[in-house]
Amino acid sequence: MKKFYFALMALFCATALFTGCSNDDDDEKGNGQGSGNGSGVEILSKKIVKIISHNETESEKFITLFQYDANNRLSKMTEIEEDGTEKEVTDIIYEDNKITITTTSTENKSVIQLQDGKAVSYIEYGEGDRIDFVYNYSGKYLSNYTAKYFRERNSWREEGVANVVYTVKDANLEEMSYVYTSHYDEDANEKVSNKFELGVLDNNTNLNLYSFILDDNTFLFDVVGDRFKKLPVKIISTDEGKEDITTYTYEVDKDGYITKIIEKMDNEDGYTFEITYE
Repeated sequence: MKKFYFALMALFCATALFTGCSNDDDDEKGNGQGSGNGSGVEILSKKIVKIISHNETESEKFITLFQYDANNRLSKMTEIEEDGTEKEVTDIIYEDNKITITTTSTENKSVIQLQDGKAVSYIEYGEGDRIDFVYNYSGKYLSNYTAKYFRERNSWREEGVANVVYTVKDANLEEMSYVYTSHYDEDANEKVSNKFELGVLDNNTNLNLYSFILDDNTFLFDVVGDRFKKLPVKIISTDEGKEDITTYTYEVDKDGYITKIIEKMDNEDGYTFEITYE
């Protein structure tokens, strides 16, 4: 599918947003993060502790380790080399209606503001870049968000703005559209629509798998409304009349945990995600 590179803090070629406040019901399910565990999905108890990803043509593997606090909230992510050398560490600090994220790749701290367990805004810093997100909801689900892109040129200059719209029916994501308008480069403008064909598997791991499938940093920790229930088996993307198809195959162990996601793309290298739980 057409990828959405909203964030600049890379997490094995998918980006990572950081979690919101927990509630007692979610903690009992082993998630304990955000308010978005609805949609009738029962979250499995084991937690993701490692994801190894690699694309079809390159031998390099991206390895990320996940750690959790006493409330089952994600507290640290560590990206490592295959020999175990640390590449980047991300720490998450929880406060009332605010989450602060620090990484070893930038001195600036990224901050998510929450209201009633949902993200309402997020300022994310990369190396010389900043993205300002504002989220809107329709009932339980995320309906759209805007993302303003800034680059540091002596001061912060706004480069462009993106608007992403979600169409949800019966707790499932049916369509997602993306429009980006650059303030300085018309060739950078984009308008993409994505239609989802869904399978039978529930999105029921402690970390929201749509974050990795969409390369979208707003889903990882269920702070943007209730989860989309079913996982996709196909995404049909249309960009200026050209259609691309991305397919997804899942491997599941005997206890119902998804251990591998295989992504195949028409015109780009797909990725394989190997997932380890504890």
